[in-house]
Amino acid sequence: AADAVSPAGNDEAILAFPLQGAQCGVSKPIGCAMDAETLIKSALHEAGYGADAIGSALPRIMRILQAEDVRLEMGRPLSRKEREYVRLQLELGLNVSEVLAGLRA
Repeated sequence: AADAVSPAGNDEAILAFPLQGAQCGVSKPIGCAMDAETLIKSALHEAGYGADAIGSALPRIMRILQAEDVRLEMGRPLSRKEREYVRLQLELGLNVSEVLAGLRA
């Protein structure tokens, strides 16, 4: 991460980002990785989005990431029918391993 440069050219902003999670009330110790949902929620909050906007967008963002997890686990591009199946199953609340089991059956 030391080579990373933020869009504004401020290396310190990127290096300090894990510390911001601790300042936002995340119960993880400093230096530990945050889960994707907490990280996205914090980033949206930092970008100025309100709680209502974050609350309505976050489930869709998480489903998109879960669908990508399914594709990566399958190890190949999914057909249009498979993508539709994955989308519907995730919307119904199944987790990635359950969706994978359905695709492989």
